[in-house]
Amino acid sequence: MIQSNIDFDFSERIYNINYFTFLDIMAVIGGLKASIMPIIGYLAPLLALHFLISLAQIIVDKMHDNQHKEHLELLRVAK
Repeated sequence: MIQSNIDFDFSERIYNINYFTFLDIMAVIGGLKASIMPIIGYLAPLLALHFLISLAQIIVDKMHDNQHKEHLELLRVAK
């Protein structure tokens, strides 16, 4: 015989949030924006720096590939 003692709570909770005007909603959104924007402001230069470093690495790789092809072409012509 298997017995399971599970406590069920069938009570229902209702939460009412009342906004009186459109400005109250905007105040809540503005508070969120005010807390998120400094984080974005801090991360934006780091993301830009990461992008520029990645771009520089791609350019360097392409330059090395191009030089290698030019050397092979020079050796082929010199034969």
